[in-house]
Amino acid sequence: MEAQSGQQGRCLTGTVVAAGRLDRAVGAISGLSRRHAGKAIVAGGVYVDGRRCRLAGAPVRTGQQLEVWPDAEPVPHDADLEILQDTGGLWIVDKPAGLSTSPPRQGGDSLTDRLSHRFDQPVHASHRIDRDVSGLLAVAKDAETRTALDRALRERTVARGYLALVRTWVAPAAMTISEPLHTQRGRTQIAPWGLPATTHIVPLGFEPGLALVGVRLESGRTHQARAHLAHAIGAIAGDKWYGDVGPKFARVALHAAWLRIPSLAGAPGVTLSREPGPDFWAAGDVSLPADWEAHLTALGSTGGASSVA
Repeated sequence: MEAQSGQQGRCLTGTVVAAGRLDRAVGAISGLSRRHAGKAIVAGGVYVDGRRCRLAGAPVRTGQQLEVWPDAEPVPHDADLEILQDTGGLWIVDKPAGLSTSPPRQGGDSLTDRLSHRFDQPVHASHRIDRDVSGLLAVAKDAETRTALDRALRERTVARGYLALVRTWVAPAAMTISEPLHTQRGRTQIAPWGLPATTHIVPLGFEPGLALVGVRLESGRTHQARAHLAHAIGAIAGDKWYGDVGPKFARVALHAAWLRIPSLAGAPGVTLSREPGPDFWAAGDVSLPADWEAHLTALGSTGGASSVA
């Protein structure tokens, strides 16, 4: 058995030495009682050969690799999640800040788990939004729609627009940021050896110390909007990871506000917008212009991205 720990809690790893039930194998590796092993499994804190398994009685084979997060927090199955549109094989969901898109490795709450438990079926989010970021997500209900959505994201026929509150004392101008990005250990930075990345920016409002901007991504690198904005204008409010030193703010003031998806798997195309909630505006009093959707629609020449913004 090997153990490691970090900000996400304890993780125990080991190899199955005798075929049988998953909860027994977890107990043998972790030292947990069968009851507590079962709780960790149901909470989503156990992986078999890298795949999450939530069934305590699932069979395991000798030699399989287990990853166990004993402190995994259970998913709140009755937690509310707003579905804005139900079209064919897609749900369009407004993800709140503070909720992971996909299940964390250590287990716990996530958007896909909430939907899976509510409708008793597996679901898939082809694109993601960071835990502390809010906004529109397309979630596939079935394999056919998932394949079609994955293809549309790769071909950049899915378009996404964002709103962001940025720390700056200078009113920003409309601009296009084309700087290569490199991600290492979860942090993205501009680097000559990085991957090409292009971000379009339009100013929507300003007060000294804070600007509201619209954002469209041509590429979809990890944390692209966060890294590019921090480089060209200023850190997004609440984004300590990318240099915000302003007043404490509970979330990252980035919101996926506009989404356009082409016709998929025989279902009609979708164009949807959603203003940020009150928690977004807690960073400062910058007004959202009435024509903000038109600005996001016109911004940039190509569609969205398949990675985290």
